[in-house]
Amino acid sequence: MDGRWNEIKSLGGTDARSPGADIGPQGGCEYRPACAGQHISGGRTTSISWPHERSRALRRRRGGRAGRVSAVRSDDVAQLAVYVDARLRDDWTEWPGGWPDQIEIALVDAVMSIRARYGRPAAVSTAATGVHRAVAGYRQLRAPTLQLDDLAVLASLDWRTVERAVGRQVTGGVPKARAIVEAAGRLTDVGVTSAAHLDLSDMKQVRAYTGVRGLGKITWEYFGMLLGRPGVKADRWVIAAVDDAVKRRTSPAEAREIVLATAEAIGKGPTELEHALWAHRRRSARGAAAGVGTR
Repeated sequence: MDGRWNEIKSLGGTDARSPGADIGPQGGCEYRPACAGQHISGGRTTSISWPHERSRALRRRRGGRAGRVSAVRSDDVAQLAVYVDARLRDDWTEWPGGWPDQIEIALVDAVMSIRARYGRPAAVSTAATGVHRAVAGYRQLRAPTLQLDDLAVLASLDWRTVERAVGRQVTGGVPKARAIVEAAGRLTDVGVTSAAHLDLSDMKQVRAYTGVRGLGKITWEYFGMLLGRPGVKADRWVIAAVDDAVKRRTSPAEAREIVLATAEAIGKGPTELEHALWAHRRRSARGAAAGVGTR
C-alpha cells in the first residue's frame, strides 16, 4: 500500500454528522466533486489527497446505459480503506485469475457458483469439490485439453447431458444446467460466441443473459469478471465486509459502489479488492477450518 494510507487512515471511524456541516442525505459527505477530497468531522474539514482523476463523482454505467449518478459517501470509502489496511494487509488473498478466453468455463462457473460452495480443485490424492467439481465435470464432457471458448457448442448440448457432468442444482426454481445452456443459446443469438465478444455494457447481451430465469445482473457481472473484465460481485460476504467497515447495513448495489470507489481510491483493481474482501470475510465468519465459501 502506498503513502495515501496515512491520509486515509486519519479519517477512519469518524462521524461526519457535525451540526451545520455540508453533508449528504445519509449524514456523510457524498463522493462528489463538491466535497471529494474533504471529510467533515467534529466541525473541521480534513483534506484527503485523492489522486486528481479519482476525485470526480463516480458515475457507473448500469446495463450499458448512463444510469443515475450513484453518489458514494467519501467517509464510506475512507472507512473501507481503513478496514482493508487493518484487516487485509496481512490477510490478502490474490484473485486466482478466472478463466480468460474460456467463455464456456466462465459461464459454467458463474451459474454454478450461485449460492453454492466453491470447494477445492482436484489435487493428487483428492477429487475436486463444489464449483470446482462442476467445472472439471464440464471440461471432461467437452474436451479436457482444449480452450473452451465457443458458446455455440455449449448451446447445442442437451441440458440433461450437461447436468450429468456438472451436477444437479437449481437457481430460480430451474436446473442450473438448463439455465447455462439457455444462456449460452441466448448469448449466441445476439452474437456472443467467444470471450472476445462479451461486452458487459451491451444491453442486448445483458437482456439475453438476465432473461434466463434464475440469472441476474450480479452473476452477469461475475461472468465478466471471470473473463477478465473488472467488476464486483456483491454477494453475502462482500456485503458483510462492507457493512463491517461502514458500520451499517448496505444493499448489494450500494456495497458494490463502495467497493468500486475504494478500489479506485487506493489504487487496487476492483476485482482484486472484491476477492480479497470476500475471502477474508468468509474466513472470519467460518474459520479457516471451513476451507470453502459460498458466493
